[in-house]
Amino acid sequence: MRMRWTNRQPGRSCDYPSRCRMLLWAVILCILACSALQCALIKKGPPEAPIVSNLEKAGVQGQEVQLSNGVLFIPDFFEAQSDTVDIMMHFHGAAWLVERNFYQTRKHAVLVSIHFPGFSSAYRKPFSDAQLFQQILDETLIALKERGIVEPDARVGRICLTAFSAGYGAIREILRVPAYYEHITGLVLADSVHCSYVNEKELNDAQLAPFLRFAQDAAAGNKTMWMTHSSIQPPGYASTTETSDYLIAGVGGERHAASGIHGRGMRLISAFDKGNFHVRGYTGTVAIDHMDHFYSMAIPLAQTSFKPASGE
Repeated sequence: MRMRWTNRQPGRSCDYPSRCRMLLWAVILCILACSALQCALIKKGPPEAPIVSNLEKAGVQGQEVQLSNGVLFIPDFFEAQSDTVDIMMHFHGAAWLVERNFYQTRKHAVLVSIHFPGFSSAYRKPFSDAQLFQQILDETLIALKERGIVEPDARVGRICLTAFSAGYGAIREILRVPAYYEHITGLVLADSVHCSYVNEKELNDAQLAPFLRFAQDAAAGNKTMWMTHSSIQPPGYASTTETSDYLIAGVGGERHAASGIHGRGMRLISAFDKGNFHVRGYTGTVAIDHMDHFYSMAIPLAQTSFKPASGE
């Protein structure tokens, strides 16, 4: 017989209300139990995963100090050996990757990484204030002295400026200051240095003048300069291939064909060497090819004039 819950049967009491009440209480108890469990999870939280920094992932050991405009990195192998401290200052890109590249070179120096989001103007504008570069150097020395890394009377020794992509905007402004230019001993430029066109296809001499002067001094053996570039042709302004050709011509040179696989599979197609001025040209016309130059900066950084760390 089919039970009809809506009708009362003679001699029997309908159990519909009682069953509804039981079902309702079951739902309420389930909700309360779930709420209690949720509260417990919120209070306790899931098991915490161990925090692994980018430096640890990269196998890099040292101290990081936050500066007003960047990050100071002191590698674990750095030991003050004189009253001067050599400084490498990099512009543009994640600090952890710059530090990994720098750490791999095992150079006896400290590193300052500066990253301003944007294009070259993001660096050109602040560093057009000639005091900013000196302020960063002063703050770096103070941080080292406060931590007992260097002696109280320590001063800045050699300076190497490095840049990826848009970071050349800062270096160009710094090189325009005579006192800074004389103090800077090296440049490393990874798919960096662009300029605008004049009369459609002529490169802007004024924008490249500081780099040309440095390239000429490097070619004469007085400074050190390394450039790597991709084969990317950006819209509306000179490529790193064009600016490299301009600088090579400016020292009376000519690049030659070359081959090899470097870094993360970068294919070498040209090279130029004169004195301490070196250029390496690679294939690659897309964004990942551009980034390869950043990831592979340890190669040219290792060629700087900084002394190797003690015991290296």
